[in-house]
Amino acid sequence: MNNIDKIGKHWETLSDEVLELRQEIHKWPELGHAEYATAAKLMDFLLRHSVPVSCVGKTGLSAFIDAGREHTIALRVDIDALPIEEKTGAAFASEHKGYMHACGHDAHASIGAAIAVIAQEMKKSLPVNLKVIFQPAEECSPEGGAQELIAEGVLDA
Repeated sequence: MNNIDKIGKHWETLSDEVLELRQEIHKWPELGHAEYATAAKLMDFLLRHSVPVSCVGKTGLSAFIDAGREHTIALRVDIDALPIEEKTGAAFASEHKGYMHACGHDAHASIGAAIAVIAQEMKKSLPVNLKVIFQPAEECSPEGGAQELIAEGVLDA
């Protein structure tokens, strides 16, 4: 079986759980620098799937998939919401009045978590190590979360 087929098999077993994670994050959005429950949900998901993950900054996370390679690549996903009232009528619409994931960060976070899980399951066939960075406060420019994570060494090998 080639790697594309392996990824597909892993996704088949994971997709319902990733969709549930995305909807849960969407339902309980948190603004930048306050993504405590979001980070906890992501950490729980990653740990349940044996992905090494650590906290970075106040509410950021870093998952490291060690494939034993010389080089590491990083994937950054954002996790914060916006101060916008949701009026979608979705079954999983925001329960935090005045906040919503209007920019897709709920999907970004869930996709990043899925990539980390699949990479962990396939790490022996990865050509590089992978670091998935879950960045808080992306919408809080100019004081966003990236500088805090970089200052704490998230990009260090």
